[in-house]
Amino acid sequence: MSPVSLFTRGTKARTIRTVGTMATLAAAALLAPSAASAQSPASPGTLSLSLGLDSTPEAGVWFTATNHTRIGLIGTLERRSRDVEGAGDTFDSQSWLRYSGGPAVKWYLAGNNQRVAPYWYVAGVAGIDDPPTDARTTSFGADLGFGADWFPVPQISLGGTTGLSMVRDRTKNGEVTVTESSIRTLTFGLRMHLYF
Repeated sequence: MSPVSLFTRGTKARTIRTVGTMATLAAAALLAPSAASAQSPASPGTLSLSLGLDSTPEAGVWFTATNHTRIGLIGTLERRSRDVEGAGDTFDSQSWLRYSGGPAVKWYLAGNNQRVAPYWYVAGVAGIDDPPTDARTTSFGADLGFGADWFPVPQISLGGTTGLSMVRDRTKNGEVTVTESSIRTLTFGLRMHLYF
């Protein structure tokens, strides 16, 4: 498969996820009852656990610092695999883990005590992709996005974020090191917060 077809397929998938996330956020904002019918429990000092409910498993711990600011520490763990052609017509399956994590901040435009609470999102991420070969990729990135949390019940919120991710990948394969920088679309399809 050529690099062009890989880029095109990935770009289409990211575009579809971005449009889907924006449509979900718009629908939640339009269909949600007024703020008086349900209030967010996210007052200053509240903790929450977040779980990413899309294709890349994500978990985080969040602290509500003010009515406008929530600070979190997020991480992902992803199992990757590939088939490698061996001698003759045999294939060997290789699997490994890719992990990343970093701090994140949500800044709520009108405070986080509404049924639907839109926010700006900023995060710093570092990750390692270490397949069972000599190649190892270290990634550093910064995310900037916009999203919203919706509170269907007081102790649970569902939300999504879309935006841009600036990424710098450094791949070391033996004596050769390749560094790439890119700007990618950022989409968290669905993130659930449990407040306590």
